[in-house]
Amino acid sequence: AEGFDADYALTAPSDRAHFFPGEAIVVYLLVFDRRTRRVLGLQGFGVMNDSISARIDAAAVMIAKGATIEDFMVAEMAYAPPFSAAIDSINAAAYVADNLCAGRLRKLEMDRFLAWMDNFESEPDWMALDIRHPMEAGPFVDKFGADRWLAIPYNEVRDRYEEIPDNRMLIILCDAGTRSYEVQVFLDHIGKKNTMVLSGGFNVIRRIGVDWLPG
Repeated sequence: AEGFDADYALTAPSDRAHFFPGEAIVVYLLVFDRRTRRVLGLQGFGVMNDSISARIDAAAVMIAKGATIEDFMVAEMAYAPPFSAAIDSINAAAYVADNLCAGRLRKLEMDRFLAWMDNFESEPDWMALDIRHPMEAGPFVDKFGADRWLAIPYNEVRDRYEEIPDNRMLIILCDAGTRSYEVQVFLDHIGKKNTMVLSGGFNVIRRIGVDWLPG
């Protein structure tokens, strides 16, 4: 937008405590100005809209007062397992925004990833690094081939990182993006900086309704 160095944080957390009956995934998009760190907007959608409306209402008041990423990071929302997660969705989205501003997180836009999935030759040096459980990642390796889809479970990356090629751009994938970020930080630490994290992960992909998911 004109006058803003606009960017966004895309998250897909649980709408309430993950162990509570009725828990569901919600998707939030926090828009912010990189230069001033001011929050410009918040969008959300999901199955259960009670948690979303409460957070959008709170965000509207904060944004009207010129709230920054830091304000959203420390915002206190009422907590109880039936209604929210221990780390609130507003806080989590702000943490992602902070990581983006600080350069600790390098993300891949969802539309670019989907375009690549439609035509692998559009980015021939890209490769998916799927860190989910083998039961989840395996069907993707079978469908797309090990040359395009590398599966290394999250808890094995530190032992198997030498399997990760240095001459490819790795798109790190998990369910929500949290574990992908942690893997990116680890790989950066050992000098493998050829990675991007897919914002929102498979929690967002499943809700878009793509037709290439393995049966």
